[in-house]
Amino acid sequence: MSGTPKYSSTDLRRREQEKLAAERQRQAEAEARQRREAEERERARRLELTRAEVRRKAEEAERTLARTRSDLPQNEAARLAEQLRRLQAVLESGHTESAVRDVECSLLALTNAAERQAAAEAARRAELLRRRAKAEAAEAEIAALVEGLRADPVVQRWQYHRMVELDAKLREAHAAVRAGQYETPAIALAAATQRADDIVARANEAQLRAEKRDYIARSIRCALEQMGYVVSQAEAVDPGHPATALEFRAADAAGRAIGVEVPVDGPAYYTVDGFPHTAAPLAEGGSAPACDQAEAVLNQMRECLAADYGVDAGEILWDGKADPDRRLKRADELPSSGEARRSGR
Repeated sequence: MSGTPKYSSTDLRRREQEKLAAERQRQAEAEARQRREAEERERARRLELTRAEVRRKAEEAERTLARTRSDLPQNEAARLAEQLRRLQAVLESGHTESAVRDVECSLLALTNAAERQAAAEAARRAELLRRRAKAEAAEAEIAALVEGLRADPVVQRWQYHRMVELDAKLREAHAAVRAGQYETPAIALAAATQRADDIVARANEAQLRAEKRDYIARSIRCALEQMGYVVSQAEAVDPGHPATALEFRAADAAGRAIGVEVPVDGPAYYTVDGFPHTAAPLAEGGSAPACDQAEAVLNQMRECLAADYGVDAGEILWDGKADPDRRLKRADELPSSGEARRSGR
């Protein structure tokens, strides 16, 4: 006996629901796959966009390194370049946007480090250049001092032997600049300036004494000429030395002669020839040599020197002169500003 299975309405509804549920499950799984694929496509798209963005920043970092390389220490420039290469490799192999963004952060840190260190190095080099320029300026100033002193005839006449002191300071400054000891030239310049001032002062003092000698010698010559003497030219006792005494000779028609020696320092010396010599009695007994005519001539010369040339010469003395305790008046200065100064050399 055969027939069609009989199902109750309840069974039919249950079967229909199961069928619908199975279909829904299948559809849901398909939809889930679509979502996942869409998500992956979006992730991949965003990853590539991010990667492209970070690539541009990597290129900027590369340009920054190239620009700052000359301002970076060599080992630091090499270290940053190697770090950039590693970050570029991670950038290309990164599979997530997060990993690529990490590279971006590292690139920013690398760029900042390069710029910061380059700025610091540039500042250090600028300061070094400033110190070097200051040192070279000090060296140049010493060289100028040396050249100035060499061009000064008074310094070269009286203090030429001290030029070695300035030359030594110039060599010291030059060596210090080459060795990078940039503080030394300023110290050398201060010492050189002080020595140069001393050299000039001493040279001027010596020149003034020589000019006083020349003036006194010239005045004595003129005074003797006014008194009728024929006077020779003044000549240096030691031609090789600027501080030497000047000497000359004066003679009259009677054949009497006076030799004169005028030193830079100290009294003038006179030698007489052709004048009669006598002996002057001393109060305590005995006698002393005398030369009245020569003394009279020299005293006349003294009066002429005082009246016409402002030279107040000291008393005429000689070895063994009567009353030798009398002091020789001395004054090494010449008349100035209307004041009669004495020079009894």
